[in-house]
Amino acid sequence: MPDAIREVGGANKGQIVEMFQKAVDGVAAGEPWCAAFTGFVIKTVDATMKAIEIDQDSTALALSEHVMTLWNKAPEAAKSKTPEPGCLVCWQLYKDGKPTGSGHIGIVVKVVDSQKIETIEGNTNDGKGVERDGVGVYKRVRDIAGAGSMKVVGFLKPWC
Repeated sequence: MPDAIREVGGANKGQIVEMFQKAVDGVAAGEPWCAAFTGFVIKTVDATMKAIEIDQDSTALALSEHVMTLWNKAPEAAKSKTPEPGCLVCWQLYKDGKPTGSGHIGIVVKVVDSQKIETIEGNTNDGKGVERDGVGVYKRVRDIAGAGSMKVVGFLKPWC
């Protein structure tokens, strides 16, 4: 992986970004790509396990470029309120105190303590807050509850 994965040539564009976008549905149309990034990682792990003949079921998640669709279609057995390394963390955007259909997603790298997790996220920034439309892939430390208008809905276990 290069030192930095960043958008190139405008919002939600660039060869690597488009590879992530195509991993989920075969199309790169300039759409937000945080969920496409996690989908790419999951598909890569599934393919690697199959190629080296490790007996592991493929993910039970219905991969999607839309975070809330991914969350809503996930089997109940895959959902958790407790973060673990390897889980996906799903945030939902709130506007005027009400949940919207938009969100953000990342991969939990480690649980720092009872309030913080370390993540790897696509389509985010390296600044503060939960940025759902950023410019690259970044490692972040996040509050388990969320921040600002982005609230954690829960965690998904890709292989439950």
